[in-house]
Amino acid sequence: MYLYKVREEMIWPYDDRGRLIGEDVWEVDPDKAEIIKVAPADVITTQEAAQILNPLIKPLPAFEEAMGMADSRRR
Repeated sequence: MYLYKVREEMIWPYDDRGRLIGEDVWEVDPDKAEIIKVAPADVITTQEAAQILNPLIKPLPAFEEAMGMADSRRR
């Protein structure tokens, strides 16, 4: 396994409801990128990462609920 280390810049535009509508990512200076060999003991699998992170993921409320808006379907 290897680690690719480079400085990146990102722009994430959102719509008026706060939803992600695009992404622009670029390497600032690819000539300064580093490739680093990682010790096997320092690498975790996707399954291990999921086991650690899944308990931290909580569903978001509906947009209308989060914004304190009435449900338009009830009208």
